[in-house]
Amino acid sequence: SDNGYLITGWVFQSEEDFSDALLLKMDSLGNYQWHQLYGGYWAEHGTNVIETPDGGYLLGGYFWKPGYDHSQDAMLIKTDSLGNEEWTNYYGNPDVDDDMALVALADDGNYLMATVYGEWVVSPTSRTGRIRLLKIDNDGNTILDELIGPKERNVYLKNLRHTNDGNLIVAGWAYNDTVSEWVYEGLLYKFSQEGDSIWMRDYNHFNNQYDRNFFYDAYPTTDNGFIAIGQARSDIDGNNKMWIVKVDSMGCDTPGCATGTQVFELPSIASNELIVWPNPTNGKFEVRCSQFEVGQKIIRVYNSQGIKVDEIKILQESKQFTVNSSNWESGLYFLQYLVNGEVQRSAKVIKNN
Repeated sequence: SDNGYLITGWVFQSEEDFSDALLLKMDSLGNYQWHQLYGGYWAEHGTNVIETPDGGYLLGGYFWKPGYDHSQDAMLIKTDSLGNEEWTNYYGNPDVDDDMALVALADDGNYLMATVYGEWVVSPTSRTGRIRLLKIDNDGNTILDELIGPKERNVYLKNLRHTNDGNLIVAGWAYNDTVSEWVYEGLLYKFSQEGDSIWMRDYNHFNNQYDRNFFYDAYPTTDNGFIAIGQARSDIDGNNKMWIVKVDSMGCDTPGCATGTQVFELPSIASNELIVWPNPTNGKFEVRCSQFEVGQKIIRVYNSQGIKVDEIKILQESKQFTVNSSNWESGLYFLQYLVNGEVQRSAKVIKNN
């Protein structure tokens, strides 16, 4: 607020010591003003910091115990305006690696922290985990603690930012270890400040065995989309490339992207098999599938912000059925067609007044 700058990181005070977290304050011209170190017997790291409404600072980071596998936990340090420590909290599974603490201010004046909660040890250097969102008051008390999204292997987060519509976006990566491939995929996840999932997507530039696709940051753009930056590396040549991806408000980087919360992307040939007309529509419209399927059929409807606005059970045994959209507001909508709980096809429809 004084037009100065903060830097956080970590330092080794001697070759024999473990690292201490660092907070360094500069003026508007980058001149040194003061610094503080935080740490004890273990290795503490500062990774991001914000100014708090009381004029102090909230430093997010992590600590780990050298010599102990899976000892990394998220760390929060609250300071006054001169960097004097007021309280320090640690969060995580004591038996599984977690992730750094990413910090932001909540709309209600409290603090938000995003991290990963480690759940299961795969190997000494690998674990599964889920994204974790906490809301913490000025005294360090936890007032909300939510696990969101699916369990993934080696999921790590690198940023936490507010979106234009008051929600949150994180960027990072996760390890896709299917039977046929082992690929690190870039990750974007949008959720509310209360921990409600909005959408989650994985991205690949290289998609062969042992390729790596990492996101380090994601910024909201003026069109309500996002631009993510990171690196991509093909295992064939081993060369890292800077990687920039522009997506729309639903995280789609290509036309025909399936939408909704935690959806699986559909092949383009499948998404074209759901036919909608008239489109645009003023009220009722017809939906036709290219083939008949047996089972419980549902149409889920999401608006352009990823919020589910309708769910329609299809009772008739037919490839064609009618959808009543008279209660929808005007705008763009995304349809998901599910059979027995699995997304089969998707389509877009525009509702006019």
